[in-house]
Amino acid sequence: MCISRHPASAGRIRQDGGARFRRAAGLSFIEIIIALALLGILLSLGLPAFNTTLANMRVRQVAESLRDGLQSARNEAVKRNTAVAFNLDNPTGGGWSVTLVADGTLLRSKSAAEGSYIQVDSGGAMEVDFSNLGLMTLPVAPSQTFSVSNPSVGACGPGGIRCLSIVVAAGGQVRLCDPQRTSPDPQAC
Repeated sequence: MCISRHPASAGRIRQDGGARFRRAAGLSFIEIIIALALLGILLSLGLPAFNTTLANMRVRQVAESLRDGLQSARNEAVKRNTAVAFNLDNPTGGGWSVTLVADGTLLRSKSAAEGSYIQVDSGGAMEVDFSNLGLMTLPVAPSQTFSVSNPSVGACGPGGIRCLSIVVAAGGQVRLCDPQRTSPDPQAC
């Protein structure tokens, strides 16, 4: 028998023999294994959606870069009062450069390495020229479209990745649009 030292129970004898059973603080090994298993299941369910989101972000990054390059070429043409060319370096990767048409002076460029695994379809036109008024002079067409996709991940469309297009109108306006959307939507092509 054990005599308790608590002042309220002074002189009383404890009936349990002095043994106290307390649960140790923290997690048991089984609880940690179960938590890790649940975490693994949740991650495996979310990983495909995460990969699609990353692919869509890469497509958007290259499409916005092309749009910015085209707008930069148009702005430089108006600012310098001379013809300026936007050149697509390579159909894969999205690299481009902005040069003066008269002497080929490089004004701005972007490396294709920044948009790896991205495909840009320009319908064969690798150059868009803007006049000193900001009008598109080359190619001679009502508009020029650059389609940006990521074929290494999957095809464009519902359930696949979201592909984007950049449309340059004859008047020089540059728009980023989604070819999968329909006409009343302002993001449609």
